[in-house]
Amino acid sequence: MPFTYSQAITRLSGGARSAFVVGLTNEQKMQRINEVLDRFYELGTWSGVLTTIGALITTGGVLSLPSDYLRIDALAIPESNDIVPLRSQEWQFSEAGPGLQDWTKYGEMVAIDIGDVNGIRKYQITGDPAKIDAYSFSALARKRYAWVTDTSATVIPDSYQALRLGVIAMGWEDEGDDARYQQMFGNALQVLNGNYDQSESDTEHGVVSVEIATSMGMIPNLN
Repeated sequence: MPFTYSQAITRLSGGARSAFVVGLTNEQKMQRINEVLDRFYELGTWSGVLTTIGALITTGGVLSLPSDYLRIDALAIPESNDIVPLRSQEWQFSEAGPGLQDWTKYGEMVAIDIGDVNGIRKYQITGDPAKIDAYSFSALARKRYAWVTDTSATVIPDSYQALRLGVIAMGWEDEGDDARYQQMFGNALQVLNGNYDQSESDTEHGVVSVEIATSMGMIPNLN
């Protein structure tokens, strides 16, 4: 059942023991819910946080992700049904990497995550820019959480139990107890990601970890 931020504050504050740290004002409780949801969007893999966006093009071989999205978790060229491997900036410096070079002349097409530029996530697609700019890409993109101030807005994702565990976890973080924070927030992500596991295809081959903070965020292998 969907619920609002106002309802969340009331429910999380009630019961035998409040999920919030003692002494928080309603404004601080609203901020805490925003903080938890922000981490859910970045670390979780629940139904709705990932979405497919198409018709992405490059300029000079650089793909700019719309500002509504945090990052790309998978990239493809639908016309040729090709998967474009994603690489970090560190990849070029690794022992298995290609080293620093002119990416416009690199033979294999890969997407190098060059990070946020003025709040926009950008990717360098290797290869001849004139050819790269002619392609239309499709991405599995992670939505960016937009902080909410309207308490009548609906909480998304609508998992009260995950939100409750997340709020309690961040209370432990406030106390400097990282072990309890990690355990409790991991539990929150496990609850949150449960509805994603139920919709996995029979053809998927396991999962790959994409989040190093808690190891709980996962996406299906794209084999």
